[in-house]
Amino acid sequence: MTHLKTILVALLIVTSMLPAAAVGAAADSVTSVDDSRVAQANGPGNGQGPPSNGPPGHAGVPGDNVRGPPAHAAKNIPSDAGVWDVHASMHADNLEVDIGERGGKVEVVLRDDVNHDGREVAVSASALEAAVGHRPSTAIGVHESGDRWTSEIRYEDGWALFDVEKFSSNTVTFDGSVTLSGNPAEDGSTYRYDLDDIDSTSDPNVTLTGVTSEQWDNESFSAVGDGESVDVDVGGHLKPSGPSVDGEPVVEFEGMETLFAESESGTGASDGSTSSVSVAGDGDPQNAEVTFTGRESSTPNDQSGSGIAGGDTATIDVGGNADPTGPASGSPELTMTGRATEFTEYTTEDSDANYLFNAENAETSYKNHDDSVSALRVDQTSDSSGTVDVYVVTEAPDGAYGEGTHVGTWNYDSSPGVKTFEFDEPVDVSGSEWVTFEFVVQGDARMTTQATYDKADDYGSSGGSLRDRAHNVTGISTPMDISVSDGQGNSASFGDLGDGEQSAKALGLSHDSTGLTFSATGGELDFALDKDDVTATENPSIDVDDDGSTEATYNGVLRDGETGTETFSGLSTGTNTVGWELEAGSTDWRIDYDRVEHTENPSVDLDGDGNADAEHLGTLEPGETARYELAGLSTGASTLDVSTTSQTETNVAVLLEERNPTVDPVVTINNETLSHGGTLADGESVPLAGESSWLTEGENVVEVSVGNESTASSGPSSRTNLEYSHSAASNQSVDYEAEHWAEKYNVSKTWGTDREDATLTVPFSSSRVIQIDQLEVQRNGGEWSTLDSTEYDLEGTTLTVQLGDVAEGDETRVRASGAKVRTVNGDIRVLEPTLVGSDLQTKFEVVDRDDETMHIEVGGTLDGSRTHYLSNQSWSDGTAYTRFEPGQKTELHLPGADIGSTATVETAPLEAEPSNGDVEVVWRDDATNARPKFDVRPGGVTGDKVSFTFTNAVSGDEYDLYSETNGIVYDSATANSPVTLENDDSEETLIIMSEATESSNDGNATGGGFYDSASGTLDRARDSALAIAPVIEPELIALLVLLLIGGAFAYTERENDRSPVHEREEVIGSVVLAFALAVFLIAPTTITRPIETALSAALPLAGVAGVLGGAYLLYSWRQERQAEASTPDQVFRVGGTEVETKDTKDGGGGGWF
Repeated sequence: MTHLKTILVALLIVTSMLPAAAVGAAADSVTSVDDSRVAQANGPGNGQGPPSNGPPGHAGVPGDNVRGPPAHAAKNIPSDAGVWDVHASMHADNLEVDIGERGGKVEVVLRDDVNHDGREVAVSASALEAAVGHRPSTAIGVHESGDRWTSEIRYEDGWALFDVEKFSSNTVTFDGSVTLSGNPAEDGSTYRYDLDDIDSTSDPNVTLTGVTSEQWDNESFSAVGDGESVDVDVGGHLKPSGPSVDGEPVVEFEGMETLFAESESGTGASDGSTSSVSVAGDGDPQNAEVTFTGRESSTPNDQSGSGIAGGDTATIDVGGNADPTGPASGSPELTMTGRATEFTEYTTEDSDANYLFNAENAETSYKNHDDSVSALRVDQTSDSSGTVDVYVVTEAPDGAYGEGTHVGTWNYDSSPGVKTFEFDEPVDVSGSEWVTFEFVVQGDARMTTQATYDKADDYGSSGGSLRDRAHNVTGISTPMDISVSDGQGNSASFGDLGDGEQSAKALGLSHDSTGLTFSATGGELDFALDKDDVTATENPSIDVDDDGSTEATYNGVLRDGETGTETFSGLSTGTNTVGWELEAGSTDWRIDYDRVEHTENPSVDLDGDGNADAEHLGTLEPGETARYELAGLSTGASTLDVSTTSQTETNVAVLLEERNPTVDPVVTINNETLSHGGTLADGESVPLAGESSWLTEGENVVEVSVGNESTASSGPSSRTNLEYSHSAASNQSVDYEAEHWAEKYNVSKTWGTDREDATLTVPFSSSRVIQIDQLEVQRNGGEWSTLDSTEYDLEGTTLTVQLGDVAEGDETRVRASGAKVRTVNGDIRVLEPTLVGSDLQTKFEVVDRDDETMHIEVGGTLDGSRTHYLSNQSWSDGTAYTRFEPGQKTELHLPGADIGSTATVETAPLEAEPSNGDVEVVWRDDATNARPKFDVRPGGVTGDKVSFTFTNAVSGDEYDLYSETNGIVYDSATANSPVTLENDDSEETLIIMSEATESSNDGNATGGGFYDSASGTLDRARDSALAIAPVIEPELIALLVLLLIGGAFAYTERENDRSPVHEREEVIGSVVLAFALAVFLIAPTTITRPIETALSAALPLAGVAGVLGGAYLLYSWRQERQAEASTPDQVFRVGGTEVETKDTKDGGGGGWF
């Protein structure tokens, strides 16, 4: 090297500051830092030089040469450079000191570009100890040539001193230490840590301390009744402890409800009646239900009818609210009686005796007949006997015989008189106009009957010959196919009944039945209905407190013995009066409920002697607990006999901690073993020493085992407190860079051992990082490759990178960039970033664009609240603007930008905060950082209130918010660095101005004439708000105008001016004067501002012209006066009237008029 440069880097390996990771059972790690020394590290601030009272022979390094750590450094590193108090034995004035951190390790960089002589360097011992966590004993140096060297650190009077042999390029690490703590460590606890270099490690020191292992082994038992027992098994090798005041086990009784089934009943409850129900117990009963049992009362109500023909309906009366009953197996009984009806065409009157049949077949016919026929009757007049076969056919007489239905063979005797022949079966003849009886004689059978001849039709035949006489044969009809129904689905069938024949059948009826409909063919019917009307229990209800409001109702009818059950609430302990309500009938009832009893007088007997070892006197409500010490409980199995009173139950819990001591602890370091046989009492320690040769570069594994078969089988696992430590050194490179829009890390790591699933953690220091926009990895100097989102995780602002498997000696480099801005509907690439601490001037390129709504969310950056604008914009179509929303939601919109467009973004000292909604702000090209000029546009809604803050305002100066568009001042305020002015978001151009900025803006010119002022623009802006304000009231202005014009008119009249008014010069002049005066009084600046402008520019020239013109007028006047003095009087005659004109020195009668 051509110049001399020394770099002293104090790197503390990670494991010396952070606890090693424990694998398996959890283990605590403790690194202590002297709080007093940390407090001393809080100095006055970066850049202040150290005090001059350093070690003997040493000079303090100038304060400007000392720079403290960056904001993202570890918290334990003193942040104020002055606290380090750096001194050197020589060339202190040329020594530059940077205190920082790389990869979680302390780094002190010493540079000297002038002198390369070796020297002794001293730093504050308390600062070094606070940063490292202990006092390192050795400084380990690495020269740029690769040579390693060490220097012992000595401590004197609060200083840490070490020698630097030569100043070229040296990397130096202080010796660190590995500390593992397990408080306590359990059997199987495993610790892993890395060592990059084992040349400088010391022998591992191990201290094992006995600790009593305790483990809660609470046992609980539910619903334990009087006389029952529970078993408790206490593990461990030490007497159990517990939560009592004296540290003893306890038994806990918990109150619970015990339910006992109870019931009360009654009979014959009617509507409006009440009953008394008594309930015992410790609480209101549960699960109450009422069962209603139906009751019936019956009333005989028989019905009958006669002369019923088929198709008729007879009305019946059914009372009650249930189906009626009767003698037919509990159902009503219906008895039907058949009644015969007769049909005949003729009577015996006006008739003569004649043969019905005379040894030859014959027939007789009828038109008017019943629907059925079951017999015939004749009045026999002859005295002979015989036999005939009788047929019935539904047709007119036709002289043919043996047709239709054979109804039997009639053997009649010889005695005259009325004879009846019963058919074998009735015959249905319904639907036919005619019915004919045919007689087929056997042998010489003969019979004479009465007959008539006065009919025009043929009504019979004999021997095949039709005849016009009809014999007096009477047809007899009896009912057949009889059935009855009630219209409610109930019916009964009776078949055929002869005359006087009866049949009784069961006919189930509904309580809704109102009539019986009869179906039969022929004859007539009589009926008798034997039934009892029934009234049953209907819609019974229970009213628990007899307040008129029912708690439960069974809806429906309950017949005798039928039951209906309903649940209800409202029963309470004591006597309850319950009321009953029914629609009809009465009811029997039963109320079932669970009586509630609470735990009463619970106790336990531990030793079986019949005496309680723990008891609670009284009642425990459900969930209420009571604890009592159970000092007699020991290890092993125990039986607890439980007692209660009133048959109640209780929940029982035994709360205890099982205990085991530390037994046979063993520590294994990379398969090398250190052990202690036997038991270590609580707090008893034993030191054990390992060997540095057991340690390896890369990963080291420390395992703990403790306990034996006995402790493993009973009680908690045996544990021990572990303290493990040795010195170590490590190197690692980390570069950090902070920008306005990003935070970047460049990490390099050389692996000392093989690793599986290696990871890298990057703790971004800025809370503003919102996403990863670049993440690349390089392995062993190869190509950089980009990692996708599956290979890293961003949790908050901590980035974890998955590196995969690495081998011993591999070098891994990672470049990570965390973005503080987010691009919406597009993407950008930063071409020229801006480092934190510099004004924002970031050049970017648009690499993707979706539509015109592309914008950059900049609210999360350091300058996120400011107005952003573009310079060196490569596109011309569209002007960038900043969109503000409440809560520092700031967006830079890029209308017109396309892929490939570039620009540099900067910020203006202007902030905008809308009260709601949003506002758009465009920084004008002619604006400056001392005189903001900007365009305002509303967002979605016009009229939102907006606060504009000028951050470069000078404290004490007055500032105005001036509208260049409308020419008025909206708001004014005195700056207190910054200044905030308010307006709405109406579209216009605004300027924030002050006296100082307007003086600077106007320049130093003073040639403004009578109205010249350096702050003229600002004065006019402030006056502009008054430009339209009247000087006096409008009514007075109108009066003044009338007086001027009226006065001029009156004057001309007095002077006898008879010309038209509009031609009078005096009146015309007064009108002009009045108009000008009115305008001036209503809006003064309407007149004064143009005059001011004109006079300010022309008044000097006008002054010269005025002086010359005045001199000329004075000369002319004197000449006129002299001429007038020598002119005689003149008389003019006009129309006979003399008008004398005189020019006299006293002016009488002359002048203007």
